[in-house]
Amino acid sequence: MKETKKVVSILVFDKPNVLIKLIGFFEKRGYTVESINLIKTGEKEKVRYVFVLNTKEKSFEKHKNQLFRIVETLDVKFL
Repeated sequence: MKETKKVVSILVFDKPNVLIKLIGFFEKRGYTVESINLIKTGEKEKVRYVFVLNTKEKSFEKHKNQLFRIVETLDVKFL
């Protein structure tokens, strides 16, 4: 199966270990993190991470609900 790139934007509460949990989430599911960007929002307790992922998965949708359980996720968008 051919590798494809996925760009995922995740809005979360800015708490300790959030980035570590997100990276672990992707690693356990076979995604390779190519790049990470952190975007501060206007609200000090919220941040947006934008991940560029390499994957052989056809759809990230099946993992989206699991992501909400791992960290306090507010929003997930596919770009």
